[in-house]
Amino acid sequence: MAHLVSARTASEAFDVHAETLRRLYREGAIPGYRIGRYLRFDVDELREAFRAGRSAAPSGRVEPDFGALDVPAA
Repeated sequence: MAHLVSARTASEAFDVHAETLRRLYREGAIPGYRIGRYLRFDVDELREAFRAGRSAAPSGRVEPDFGALDVPAA
């Protein structure tokens, strides 16, 4: 079962700004769902999308590589 959360909640969980998630959704880089006027994200789908596009930064911190994502918009 999908666990849908708001952009704000997802941004806190993935350490990405909420507006960045909204922009990536509009660009079709990450999956998301419009429910009325609200945008919701499936936590598992985001995890997979970010995992598929991440590269290790020199500092050891993992940074998302959004340009490498090839995930169709929902």
